[in-house]
Amino acid sequence: MRQNISLKALIPHGKVDAKFNGDALEFSPKVMVNDFLDSRAPGLILPGKFKLPFSIDLTVNMDAVGLRLVIGNGIIPFTAGWNGREIIDLVCGVPKTYSHMKMFDASFELNKDTDISVTYDHKFMMIKINGDIRYFSRKEKYMKSPLLEEENNFEIKIAAEKFSTVAIKSISVTEGLQEEIEAKEISLDIPAGVDKGKESFEECIAYLPEAARQEIIQTNDHLLSMKKQLKIKRSIEGTHKGCRIKYNSAEFGFGYHIIVSHGWASHFFWFSMHFNYKYGDFGARKCDYTEAMLQKIAEKSPESAARIFDYYGECGICLFASRGSKCPMVYEYNGVKKTTCHGKMNMNMKPETFADVRIAFDALYEIIGGNR
Repeated sequence: MRQNISLKALIPHGKVDAKFNGDALEFSPKVMVNDFLDSRAPGLILPGKFKLPFSIDLTVNMDAVGLRLVIGNGIIPFTAGWNGREIIDLVCGVPKTYSHMKMFDASFELNKDTDISVTYDHKFMMIKINGDIRYFSRKEKYMKSPLLEEENNFEIKIAAEKFSTVAIKSISVTEGLQEEIEAKEISLDIPAGVDKGKESFEECIAYLPEAARQEIIQTNDHLLSMKKQLKIKRSIEGTHKGCRIKYNSAEFGFGYHIIVSHGWASHFFWFSMHFNYKYGDFGARKCDYTEAMLQKIAEKSPESAARIFDYYGECGICLFASRGSKCPMVYEYNGVKKTTCHGKMNMNMKPETFADVRIAFDALYEIIGGNR
């Protein structure tokens, strides 16, 4: 039976702003959950719970990547990072090792209405984007799990990452036997990490939206203009299908990485961790100018400093933190303390985020390399 869900009935979960814009319900998370395996991501919960077999159909419009469907113990991510495409089983949850996870091509065009359909049947699981089958499997763990009968009453949440706005146009859930289809196993047909090929800088970013591509070019030129003073070395791994463009400084211990997956991208900046004992502890840092950098930015623009401080994601519970490493970093700006995950500035592909990276590097240049 098909049930059209009233958008007014969706229940906010976590720190999230939600409002109607015409007939669409827009929501934007206010906190960042960095771990792609973390089901606590802020979002909107559907009223009631649902039993297998069922299908979920929704139409959304997003301005940045990072959509997730959280169903029971499972997660279906629609994101840019290679380590964010893994499907988490709705009964069995996170496996012990990443190698047991299945991936799929979750990409779609931003700022356009997109139809997403997810089917969970006792015999198959399927994900469609705009009618195109992106994932099909008859070998999901939940199908043989002895826990399925006990846990077959699932909550559904539409979640997203911080700095993104999701407009939900419609959503429905159909419970009952799903139509049997003839399809071969379909999973990831794009790299699970950096592609094995090699392309130039221009080729790696060729399929990105023009606004993001131009911002990356401008940021690249800006950083390379100070490579002598900041000891920056640029390296490129992979192709546009899966590429990492890195600007690292071994001398001053920082790294800025742009991750490209065909038409999507994300980027981050941090003072790098070293996963050995050369600098004392597991996950220690050689240098960390974060607070000095924020103060330097604030001298010219307190608004920019506050915005950049907001890019630092809050720390959750992860493998490294449980080992007592220094992955969680406490930074303070303008009287506010934040325990950050890995000390990273995590950013999406909105053009203004690249402008903020250039502001941050200008401040770093003044601290380390002298005035520009």
